[in-house]
Amino acid sequence: MKIKRILIFIFLILGLSSMIMLLIKQLNLIPPKAPKTLKDLAYDSDKRLGYTIYIPENGKLEPYLVLTQNYYKQGNVLLIRKYVLEVPLPHNKKNASSYYAGGIPDRFISEVFINEFPSKLRAQIVETSVNIRAEDVVQVGDKVEKIKRKLFLLLEKELGLAYFATSDEQEIKYFTDERYDRAIARTKDNTARVWWLRGARDHGFSNLARSVTDYVGIGASAVKDSYYLRPSFCLPPSTKIVKERIDGQYL
Repeated sequence: MKIKRILIFIFLILGLSSMIMLLIKQLNLIPPKAPKTLKDLAYDSDKRLGYTIYIPENGKLEPYLVLTQNYYKQGNVLLIRKYVLEVPLPHNKKNASSYYAGGIPDRFISEVFINEFPSKLRAQIVETSVNIRAEDVVQVGDKVEKIKRKLFLLLEKELGLAYFATSDEQEIKYFTDERYDRAIARTKDNTARVWWLRGARDHGFSNLARSVTDYVGIGASAVKDSYYLRPSFCLPPSTKIVKERIDGQYL
């Protein structure tokens, strides 16, 4: 009798699991709603919509990936440039510290690259509070410093490629869903490139900064080395989006 009850229970569980799987498949067959705001287009909102928008840089449209609808739980939508910037840059001067704030990548995207955007867009970009390793513990230690930036680089924890976190960072689903492919940065001709993160190497090396290799790993690169950048920034979730026909394609 007991065996019979166990078998019935197992069949009920299997039947319920099958019904849940069928329901999930049916939900995926429902066409996605047309996005009206940037939040609707985020990868973790409905990835079937393509999670890509085109943003003008110096008059030319560049694709940006809409990664998450609530970055750092600050209520804003995170975007990252799909392709690396064309010119590689060192992280800092020779033998200098790998402290992120005021380093060459930080200054370049915050003071130079941001001016590639139209003034209206620059005004919309949200100043975001992000974590970095504090300057006095770059060499060793877990002390956190928060800085506010309109444009910034990501951390290794957010890509799901390393488990060190300076504080309360969360993995970004876009990367963790296919972490061994999507973390690779590429040029427009599909060439893989090493790109800088905003993390710093610990364990006694103050002149090593974090980077993502072109074979999907987290590297510790000398600050004097030149690698590529993928700027990220946040916009309000209510930002309106429009679909336009450009060069025969709907964007």
